[in-house]
This record gives sequence, C-alpha cells and structure tokens, in this order.
Amino acid sequence: MAGILLVGFAIAVALYATAPPVEEDEDVLAWERSKRYQRQLEQIGGKAVVLTSELNDRVASLWEGKARACTTAVATLLVAGGYLLVRRAGRRGD
Repeated sequence: MAGILLVGFAIAVALYATAPPVEEDEDVLAWERSKRYQRQLEQIGGKAVVLTSELNDRVASLWEGKARACTTAVATLLVAGGYLLVRRAGRRGD
C-alpha cells in the first residue's frame, strides 16, 4: 500500500509542478452561461441535456491545470483504500 501512495503522490506532485495555467475563452464561457444558450439547449434536448452538459463541464474541469493533480491525489487515496479493504477481506477468508 505504501508503494501505491508513494507513486500516486509523486505523480500528483509532478502534475502540480508542471501544470500550465488554464486558459478559457471568455466569449465562449459567456455564451455558454447565457440564458439564451440554456434555453436553446433545453428546447433541443430537454432539461436532461442541460443537466448533462453542466455535469460534463464540471467533470472536465477536474482534469485541467492544477486540479488534475488534486484529482490524481484523491484517486490515489481511493485506490489505496480499496486495496486495503480487499486485503483485509482476504485475510478474514483464510
């Protein structure tokens, strides 16, 4: 488990150190946040498409810039925790 944590956090630190700043086009952001765009999107696909679009934007933002390093660190903790649970369950079965 220590190896998983060591490698995962090393990758997260490297990602954080080398992450370029996130560049966003202000015109595109303004259009996507406008009520007109939201209304058109809802007319085309309904409220589900609007919610899916918002969810997609939020998930995509987890993999940009320095947020990618934080996401990697959290994923490392989840993998290490899962490994620990599986290992404990295997010991109980013996």
